[in-house]
Amino acid sequence: RFITSVSPSQPSTAVAVSSCGHVCGVAEVKRNGYIWNLVVDLACRRQGVGSKLLSWCATRARSQGAKELWLYVGVDNVDGLAFYEHLGFVVDSVEARDSKDFSKCFRLSRGL
Repeated sequence: RFITSVSPSQPSTAVAVSSCGHVCGVAEVKRNGYIWNLVVDLACRRQGVGSKLLSWCATRARSQGAKELWLYVGVDNVDGLAFYEHLGFVVDSVEARDSKDFSKCFRLSRGL
């Protein structure tokens, strides 16, 4: 089940919750299709939660006029890169980022 929040000035947010109330994952997407955040609890991975959250992001971004989904993935995040490539994302560029999470990343995108 999904719980969503919509604010005109903030990214749209979806929270995936299991039937027993456990938060399995969270996704945030901006109007321009930028996936600000997508995270799935380790215990909930490989159960379709990430794919469903990504599908929600696509629907939400498309409804706001975005033509693509795009995001950054750290170059050392092999599992994340494989996940997004499996779902049709392609690497657009490699960029240096001033981020506490990663200093070098791939910019990935997929048309809507």
